[in-house]
Amino acid sequence: MQPQRNVVPRDSIRALLANRGLTQSALAAHLGLTQQAVSLKLAGRRRFSAEELQAAAAFLGVHPGELFEPAPASDAVSA
Repeated sequence: MQPQRNVVPRDSIRALLANRGLTQSALAAHLGLTQQAVSLKLAGRRRFSAEELQAAAAFLGVHPGELFEPAPASDAVSA
């Protein structure tokens, strides 16, 4: 059994964007934000609101709760 790690929604969003070939700009347009605002949120300098997380999950085609779970191995971003 592996130790439980804290999952930060921004990390899940970043991984899902990369694995789906989507851009921060596309997410920003869906959320009604600027790309710069999304960049700050993905960098942890600003927080996503609950409504933004729900909309981001819809954009990414996942249930909002999945943003709080570790990404499956197939969704892991390789270095």
